[in-house]
Amino acid sequence: MALTVRNRSEILNYGMRNLLNTSANTQDRRPIIGDWLTSLNFKATQLDVFGRRTDGTCEWFLESSEFKAWNASAVPETLLCTGDRKILR
Repeated sequence: MALTVRNRSEILNYGMRNLLNTSANTQDRRPIIGDWLTSLNFKATQLDVFGRRTDGTCEWFLESSEFKAWNASAVPETLLCTGDRKILR
């Protein structure tokens, strides 16, 4: 059976309802929701990637006017950055 957008939406809604009903406290639900969304161990992956970082990597990005404006903004916003995911493997 091919998953349509509607099927996926229904699956996500069902899963979220079940997760939200498992605990009354939001802090208690975060690990449950995170595990449900992905099995990737973000902390271990991040430490591995940081350990392989070469000095000067991404300096162009961190020094860009776009990043500096986002970083200095008083309004919390998500900064979406796309790129090659191979580094996470």
